[in-house]
Amino acid sequence: MGTETRSWQEGKCLIFDDAFDHEVWSHADDIRTVLVLDFWHPELTAAESRAMGQILRMSSVIKKLERLMLM
Repeated sequence: MGTETRSWQEGKCLIFDDAFDHEVWSHADDIRTVLVLDFWHPELTAAESRAMGQILRMSSVIKKLERLMLM
């Protein structure tokens, strides 16, 4: 487990790889907006890329079904 701590500064970006174990907290009273971007790892094989795409599509379908069931 890492011991590095990073802090956001107003007017600046904070970028990190969330593939590693991490925790995030905010002690501010203001609303926090987070932009999450997913990038494909450049060393994925074609088969791994297809499998990950299928997993993401299935996840999206499951979320839609869950929303429909709550209606």
